[in-house]
Amino acid sequence: MEVGVCIEFDRSPLTELLMCLGTDINIDFAFEGFGKLALETDKDVTITTVKDRFRYLVRYVGTPQQLGLTPGYYELAATATIGPSAHACGRFIYGYGYIGEIRFQVYQGPLPLQP
Repeated sequence: MEVGVCIEFDRSPLTELLMCLGTDINIDFAFEGFGKLALETDKDVTITTVKDRFRYLVRYVGTPQQLGLTPGYYELAATATIGPSAHACGRFIYGYGYIGEIRFQVYQGPLPLQP
């Protein structure tokens, strides 16, 4: 299983400075189960920006079992937090974002064969 968020920044002078300062991009992937047997869990993934790069893919790769997900139906949502940066002057949060409405099913055992 792989989930990810692509984030692209504009090339304004302020954005160039924030990328150069090593700003954290944190994505909190929220796996929300439907029904009493489907569990809920979160997975945080953080990367740091680099100079002259304005497009980032923040992703988690693993299995449902590694997250503790049981068989059932789930919705995936993600919140993004941009900031702070590694620089001593950049200790602020610069922005937030939200993505939702992605649904999927977790199966137990091998996937059924398609005819």
